[in-house]
Amino acid sequence: MKKKFPIILIVIFSIFALLKIAFFYIYIDSVRDNSIKFESIIGALRYSIKPYEENSLKFTFAQLIHSLNNDINKSDNDKININSQSENMTDYLYNVKIASNQAISMNNALNKYTKKYLLHDMDKEKSPDMDKEKTIEDAYLDTQEIITNIKWDEKKSAVQKLQMQNLKSILSKEDYTSLTEIIDTMNSEESYLTASTHQKILSILLKYTDIDSYLILGQLCGKFKILAYYEIENGSIIQKELKAITTDTLSTADDKKYKNLINMQSLLLDVIYPKYFKGFFIFTDDEKGLLAYASDFQNKQRGYLGIDSADFSSGITNDFEKSRFYHSVISELARVILLGNDQVDYSKGNGITDSDNFDIIRIFSKKDSYLMQFYNRFWDDMLYQDSFVSSISTDENAKKYFFLRHSREFLNEYVSQDPFRDIIESMARFMLEKKPLEVEQKYQKIRFFYEFSELIDIKQRLALNIKHLEEQ
Repeated sequence: MKKKFPIILIVIFSIFALLKIAFFYIYIDSVRDNSIKFESIIGALRYSIKPYEENSLKFTFAQLIHSLNNDINKSDNDKININSQSENMTDYLYNVKIASNQAISMNNALNKYTKKYLLHDMDKEKSPDMDKEKTIEDAYLDTQEIITNIKWDEKKSAVQKLQMQNLKSILSKEDYTSLTEIIDTMNSEESYLTASTHQKILSILLKYTDIDSYLILGQLCGKFKILAYYEIENGSIIQKELKAITTDTLSTADDKKYKNLINMQSLLLDVIYPKYFKGFFIFTDDEKGLLAYASDFQNKQRGYLGIDSADFSSGITNDFEKSRFYHSVISELARVILLGNDQVDYSKGNGITDSDNFDIIRIFSKKDSYLMQFYNRFWDDMLYQDSFVSSISTDENAKKYFFLRHSREFLNEYVSQDPFRDIIESMARFMLEKKPLEVEQKYQKIRFFYEFSELIDIKQRLALNIKHLEEQ
């Protein structure tokens, strides 16, 4: 009997393990919502993997579901009121998002099968007319480079120093001292692009309604330097001064180029821009990153639309540069629309910064906003978590693998990493292109915006404006 005891234990444990696995399979297949999410997360792999590989993925997925349910229950007990203006609000909103071990395991398993089945299909994904569209596609992608770090130098230091000097006479002594401490910490930690740092700076600047908080933030953090600011009065482009912002004296040639760029923007947006923008500014970031930038449009006020003069010639004549110009400007218009007061509840606080952090934006977005309707239709929390894990993975190809699994759902790899990027690009394509007839989900996302008459009006006006620009 003693000799048989270990064998009995092994049998019992084996039966228990098999029952556990069987339970997980039944859990996935019997619960419709879980089954849909599983199909969503594996994407194109559903057409390639073998049954035993699918079962292996289902087991890992079930463990992930179980882990997420525990996390949701825990967060429900721990969450704070987002209306609170307490000091811990910033830390709560901008805490570092950590991927669970189960999410990482799921992503690793998906990547393994992606390399096995989908990597060789990359060239096959190209459409027959890809070469014809290459100029336009490349122009679009050129506007989507990610600024991952700021190369701090003496020029940026001088801009920051001058900006702080300009603020000294405007801010209260207490606010200026607090801002100085934040800037000193940012400089020592080199956290120029950290969302929590930007929120802390904005929490001070937004108290002063007569200054342009987001433009000042950009200069303090080394994001750009403002070269000139213009407003259009009675059809004329007039250079103006912005409070607390100092610009260099312009040469005749620079002034002419800047006015040409402003004129192009105003002709493109025409009767649209006065609703959203008070004026236009020219900036430079020294390295190709931002091509255009919209700011200070929150809290029921019109903002400012900027363009990087270093990234565009004065004339903008060739097709590549035109497409890049249209796309960069319209993408910023889309961003402004998505973050407007009718879409976001800013009464909850100043949580949203210029970092376009989706996790933060969704907290403040209204339930019927374009963003939340788009997310609920085309995304789910499981898919979003897998895209997040891909974006922070130590495997440099993880983002590419994610896109390969979901190339029918996203217009390019860049937008597949974040729902806010996804909706901005989909809206920009809606504004700029004809209504797509293809059935893939990435084209359904573009057709989504045809459900809103107010957006169709903007699209039609832009089409007319572009036609007039092309005829000049």
